[in-house]
Formats: sequence, C-alpha cells, structure tokens
Amino acid sequence: MKAKHVWFFMLIFISLFVTACTKNEVEGNEVKKNDIDTKVRNVVVEYFKQKNSNQLNSVNEWENASVKIFTADETYKNLDESYIGKEIFVVTKVDALAAPLVFVDPNTLEVIGIMPGE
Repeated sequence: MKAKHVWFFMLIFISLFVTACTKNEVEGNEVKKNDIDTKVRNVVVEYFKQKNSNQLNSVNEWENASVKIFTADETYKNLDESYIGKEIFVVTKVDALAAPLVFVDPNTLEVIGIMPGE
C-alpha cells in the first residue's frame, strides 16, 4: 500500500515539474518577442529623429506601434528588391489613419524603406 502512495506522489511531482518547465519556456519566448518589438520600435523612433521628420511629432504613437513580420513581395513600394521573398519587420502606428508602413531589416535592425500612408 505504501508503494502505491509513493508512486502516486512521484507521478504528481513529475507532472507538476514538467508543467512548470513548459510554462517558463513559453513565458521566456514571449519576453524575447516583446524585447525585439521594443528594439524595432526604438529603431523607427531614432530614424525619424535623425530625419527630422514630421512623424516625430507622434513619438508616443511610434513607441506603441504595431510590429509584425511579413514576407516582402512586389506590393511593398519603396523597398529594395533584394528583400523580396524575405521576412522583414513592418511597423505601423496603431489606430492611426493613413499611417506609413516602416520596413525594418530583422538582421541589422535598420530602416530599409517607408511606404507612405494613403
């Protein structure tokens, strides 16, 4: 009878341990994504500061901008053709009409193009 209890508690302990490890791994991946998104947003803000752009007036909106990864294709204007077929970051202001799309190279974290808003 004691052997059954020991095995039962060992099974519960192992299950909890495995579950905790899996959760930490997922949380770690989310933190890494948030860090990358923040770096990409900062690159865009610095780009507009260097260009003395009128987009700089809305720095807060760019600091909270949406960052997504897309595969570049021919529909993206003002983008070097060498990026077509490759994944790039596309940054745009959230809840802004006619906001430009800012393209950022995921390897160098440099702005590689801007497609004006409509």
